[in-house]
Amino acid sequence: MSQVEKAYLGSPPNDVFVVLRSNGKKVGRTTLKPRFDLRRHSPSGFAWGYGGSGPAQLALALIADAVDDETAVRYYHQLKFRLIARLPGDRPFELTTGDVYSAVREIELEEALAQCKLRARSAILRMPLPLSKDAADEIIALIRLHTGHPPHVVEQAFNSALQELQLQVHDDGYTLEDLNLGLDRTLEEDR
Repeated sequence: MSQVEKAYLGSPPNDVFVVLRSNGKKVGRTTLKPRFDLRRHSPSGFAWGYGGSGPAQLALALIADAVDDETAVRYYHQLKFRLIARLPGDRPFELTTGDVYSAVREIELEEALAQCKLRARSAILRMPLPLSKDAADEIIALIRLHTGHPPHVVEQAFNSALQELQLQVHDDGYTLEDLNLGLDRTLEEDR
């Protein structure tokens, strides 16, 4: 049984094709639709190699084709800067659906980490110090409950928040190395 793979081939100045391959051989080719029905950034078409409207339209179309429309609308600006702007603008490119999918998953993970870290920092600052292991576990469980993110994401975000607030783990809980510095930095960031 052969597996069909999909790739996106960019040809300067602004053509992008969807190529289907089976066992390494090309079995089909179509033009990538710009998906103006989702957003209309660049009526002149696709572009790559910088962070403008043509690359935004390309990022939107790639995610819509490789993943789905909702994900495309949500993440195309991030993909534009993460992937499309970095392609050489004056040369052809090739991306696979795997490249697009992986980049979107990285963006989603970064968003989840940021959301969980913000919640963790807020919860930690509301708890009496030193913060016990039980209290830390309760914060992690509540963040998981409210966000639905997997344990490793929440724990990574929680540990990052601890580090940012300059908290250290001790046998009897978490204590602040420098309470004033940690709180001052947090208050400045929240302004």
